[in-house]
Amino acid sequence: MVTLGAIFARKGSKGIPNKNLQTIKGKTLVEISIDHLKRSNLCREIYVCSDDEKILEIGKVNLINIFLRNKKNCLDNSSEIDAWKEFCEFLLNNAKANLLDNVLIAPTTSPLREITTLKEVVKVVNLNQDCDGAVVIKKAERHPDFNILKRNYETNYLVNYSSKKRVVNRQSCEEAFDMTTVCYCIKIASILKCNSLFDMKILGILRDKKECLDIDTPFDLELAKLLMDQ
Repeated sequence: MVTLGAIFARKGSKGIPNKNLQTIKGKTLVEISIDHLKRSNLCREIYVCSDDEKILEIGKVNLINIFLRNKKNCLDNSSEIDAWKEFCEFLLNNAKANLLDNVLIAPTTSPLREITTLKEVVKVVNLNQDCDGAVVIKKAERHPDFNILKRNYETNYLVNYSSKKRVVNRQSCEEAFDMTTVCYCIKIASILKCNSLFDMKILGILRDKKECLDIDTPFDLELAKLLMDQ
């Protein structure tokens, strides 16, 4: 069983134009993910997977394999797992991997990830043969029984999202977690047979809020820049 690294970075982005090409401390977000995967020493090969020639060129300059994605898997409403399937089929068809191998995905939107986290996620998957993969999670700050609301459109009043009686405090809620974009380590066979992460048996690696920062808005990008300067 081997691990192959992958960075999926499509051209389009509405929240931040050219998001994957934004820079922090002189490196694009794509280059930061490349650096993380290289420094982990976990991957037999690393691929930049994109529909954008500029992003693919960054892979070439950094001596990384490139994979040109089908544009139908790069739309705003495209399923991420369909892009993973396309890549895994390429690996199998070109004898780059087999069904028992793992893909370690390092999204560009998590520049504060730690190398030790990449190593732990891969280790957990390799040690748990029955699981399909592992992701990084953080403790949820909101809960549908406490501070997540929805609108009752018959009365126009706000009500608890779960429709249950509101708990007294967050500590009384059932433990809940947010899934993050720090990294995913998924078995190739599982990617090909499933249509969602939640169709799989997924383990969670708990990390703190700082490492789990996900760049989705200009504010997130500025915050990441500040935190990486510390």
